[in-house]
Formats: sequence, structure tokens, C-alpha cells
Amino acid sequence: MKNNFRMILFCSTLLMAENNFESWQKQETQSFQTFQSNEDKAFIEHLKEWEWYIEGISPKIYSKPKPQTQPIIKPFLVQTKPSVIKRVKPLVQDVPTIPKLLYSMGSQHIEVDFFGQKLSFAYPQNMSGSLLSLSTQTISKFWQNVTQQNYHILVDRIKLYQKEYHLNGWATYLLVSKISQHITQEPHAQTALKWFLLIKIGIDAKVGISQEQLVLMVHSSNLIYATRYFTLNHKHYFVLDGSVSTTKLQIYKRGNSNLLALNFMEQPRLKQSIKERIIKFTFQNRFYNIPFYYNQNLVNFYKTYPQIPYNYYTRMNLSTQSKESLDQVLKPIVEQMSQLDAINFLLRLTQNGFRYKRDHAQFGKEKVMFFEETLAYEYSDCEDRAIFFTYLVKKLLHLNIIFIKYPNHLATAIELNTTIKGESLIYKNKRYYIADPTYSGSNIGRAMPKLQGQNIKIIEP
Repeated sequence: MKNNFRMILFCSTLLMAENNFESWQKQETQSFQTFQSNEDKAFIEHLKEWEWYIEGISPKIYSKPKPQTQPIIKPFLVQTKPSVIKRVKPLVQDVPTIPKLLYSMGSQHIEVDFFGQKLSFAYPQNMSGSLLSLSTQTISKFWQNVTQQNYHILVDRIKLYQKEYHLNGWATYLLVSKISQHITQEPHAQTALKWFLLIKIGIDAKVGISQEQLVLMVHSSNLIYATRYFTLNHKHYFVLDGSVSTTKLQIYKRGNSNLLALNFMEQPRLKQSIKERIIKFTFQNRFYNIPFYYNQNLVNFYKTYPQIPYNYYTRMNLSTQSKESLDQVLKPIVEQMSQLDAINFLLRLTQNGFRYKRDHAQFGKEKVMFFEETLAYEYSDCEDRAIFFTYLVKKLLHLNIIFIKYPNHLATAIELNTTIKGESLIYKNKRYYIADPTYSGSNIGRAMPKLQGQNIKIIEP
């Protein structure tokens, strides 16, 4: 009798739990399906107004080909007995620990490899959507369908990684691309989902339609070289994914005015994969082996960057490992030198510590490198060395330095507190002396003869 009673009580409890869960699930489903913020509803209205726009193409970085071989004043000497340089142990800083993802009913789960780090996400089962046909109506319908899902569980998780890992706009763009590829394999739906997520995160993105092609564009307030763009409301929207087979797109003309342009600054916090590079060169008949350390995952991230203005490359903070290499290894050396000797020492390090090769020969395209990339790759060319050298001068010598842009070359010039013999120019009422990190064997004040008389442009790093 007692056992029968327990069985009846157990079954009743189980039935009540099932009924409560079904009731909760039904309530949640109805809530998600009927939820649309005023912003989403207003945006759907914007998607009813489309116009045709003609593309623009941003200029190339150089108007003429760069030198095929490295210019040299005289062969540099290599001694068999190197100077003894103190070795330092590279610092390793792990990325922050993110709270474990809480799984919810009715959601799918994915794990994304983001430059060595596994990131986990949840998203509604019906979020992938479908775009088998393209029209302004199907795009609007896609947006409407996704906003009826509980997309916040995915967007909030992306924002969490953004904050904790210091993901800049470009890093966020790459992460959203990876997430979209995991959620759906349908090309049009992938593009539309990326567009949706970027907007929900706060990045100003648009899509355009032409000839059964859905094109994603992202607003950047700065120029992205050699890249197609479309101009709406005096803003450039750059096509960063793949190729566009048309010069004309149908694009919705209005949107959320609170969205931000894509930004490229702030170095993300990526998982550490420490590598070493030994820079070998001779200065004043003395041979040096200088150890540098860098994070390979950061180099892999930088490899994805589009072509952006030079000052972005010099304003990005150095990685912890590279900064330690400067402070612990190079700084004690240059502190024992005069200002001119220190400059020429850093020139020789940059001129002769790396092998020269043009970008098209190494990458098949123009590729400007960050400081850590120059350390990682065997070859570099003029702008890579100019950026690398600028970091050294600013961080170690604390001198003012500018870029000198020729039609087919990039050099630098340094403001000195003394007068020396050599080639110089006046910029903002101050005298700057030419310092060319590519012209092997040259000291400050020496420019390549074949560049004399050419038009130049001055760029502040």
C-alpha cells in the first residue's frame, strides 16, 4: 500500500514537472516569436527603400613598382665573433578566463577556433534562415525572421568576448565571419547573417543586391587601399569579402544612424604562441645577434588585415613580448651611444637584419606589415622597414620621426637637436634629416640618389 502511494505521488510529481516545463517552453517560444524591438521594426521599414549605386575603387598604395632589389651603398661586413647580448625570457600572458557557456533549451552550440583560442557560442535553432532567392523582399523577410528568434544569446556572447579580449572592429568582423560559417553553409544566408550580427553588435554594415549576388559592405572612416566601395550619405562602405562581379548594386539607403565605423586600432588579447627571431647585423665593425620575441597568433591575425593607412601600423601598441625585447635588449645598447650613433645603429639593424623582397614576390599582393610581422617573416620591403624603424626610434630614442612617401618607395626623416651634414627638409618649421631603413649601409642624412627630385608626400606616423 505504501509503495503504491509512493508510485502515485512520483507519477503525479513527474506529470506536474512535465506540464510546467511545457508551459514554460510554450511561453518562452511565444515570447521570442512575438518579440521585435521598435528599432527592429523601424529597420524593416528602411529595408523597403532601395536604390542603385555605382562603385568606387580606392587607389593603390604606390603609383610605381618598388625597387626589385635592395639598394646598397657598400657590402656590409660580417665578423665571425658576435657581441654578447643578454638573453631575456619572454613574458607569457594568458588570455582572460570567460565564464562557461550556459546551455539553454532550444538552442544550438558551436565552438570557433579564433587564432588559437576555442570560443563557444549558442544560437537559436531557427536563426540560420534561408535565402535561396535574392530580392529586396527576401532580404527584408530574412531580417524579420531572425529578429523573431532569441538572437541575444549569441550577440551578448560576442560582446562579452569583444570586451574581455579587446577585440577591435576588424577582429570582431573576423569572428562574426567564422560564426556565420559555422551556423549555415548557404552562401547568401551566411552573408545576410554576418550583416545582421555586425549591425546588432554596433558596426555600420550594409548589403547590396545585383545579378543574384548578395554583397556585404562595411563602413570605414579611413581609406582601405585597392578595395571597392559604395558611397551612401557621404560614407564609404567597403567590400571586404570576395569579388564583386558588377559595378552597380541595389542598396537600401537608410539605416541606424548610431552604428559605428569599422575600427582597426587596439591590439586584441590572443592566446600566446611565443616564437623567437635572431636579428644579425654589423655596426662599426662589430657583429650583433639581437633576440626578439613575438606571438605567432598575433602575426596570423595581422596577416588578415586589409591595406590601411601607414599611421595605423605605427600607432598599434607593441605586443608584450616585442616591448620586452626593446626594453631589455636594445635599450641598454643604445643608451651607451651618442644620439647619431644610436640612430645609425638602429638603421643598420633594420637595413641588414632582414632580407629584402617585394610584397608581390612574397605574398602575391601588396602587404604592409606590422612590427611583429616583420619579425616573423623572412623577407620585408621598404614600408615594412620604415614602420619597424619608426617604432625603434620612437620607443628607444624618443625622437620625432615622419614618413617620406615617394611614388615607389617609403623612407623616414628624423628631427635632430643638432645640425649635421646631409639631406634634410623643413616640416612644420623643424628640420628633419633623411633616414632610409632600406638603403643598406646609409647613415642618417643619406638618401638614394635616384629618388632625388621626385615628388614626396609627408605622413605623420
